[in-house]
Amino acid sequence: MQTNQSSFLKDASKYHTVPVVRQFFVDTVTPIQLFQQLNDEAVFLLESKDDASPWSRYSFVGLNPYGFLTEENGDFRFEDRMTGTVLKEKDFRSIFEKAIAYLDVKPLETSVPFYGGAVGCMSYDAVTTLEPIFEHKNNDLGIRKFSFLFCETILAFDHVDK
Repeated sequence: MQTNQSSFLKDASKYHTVPVVRQFFVDTVTPIQLFQQLNDEAVFLLESKDDASPWSRYSFVGLNPYGFLTEENGDFRFEDRMTGTVLKEKDFRSIFEKAIAYLDVKPLETSVPFYGGAVGCMSYDAVTTLEPIFEHKNNDLGIRKFSFLFCETILAFDHVDK
């Protein structure tokens, strides 16, 4: 993907979020070393290295989170750190769809299977908001059912091409 100023400005007039792609050759560092070197900037590492699996070609490091999708006491919220925008909903699906629509990311034409999006976790008790089963009311661990973030920068490490 080639990005220059005029193509970026054209895309920015259509989309709220425009990805910019750069490639580097890194044959002397592993994703774990990269994550450690980035210290406090790196917020997640999705590490994968299994030569027998086609799913493990890439590892991902997320930097500079700017969007936060969380749940607290049954209320769902998306907050954009850059603009201060806050969206609220009563269910996960609605807030996720609103967040994706708000971010309005220009689609990338890339072979990399993940180039951004929500990364996070759902607690065990989150299933009660997705399926019609008995809800365990006591939050004995004191954690949110949903907690996801969107990063400004995603580093995709290709184990095959380095």
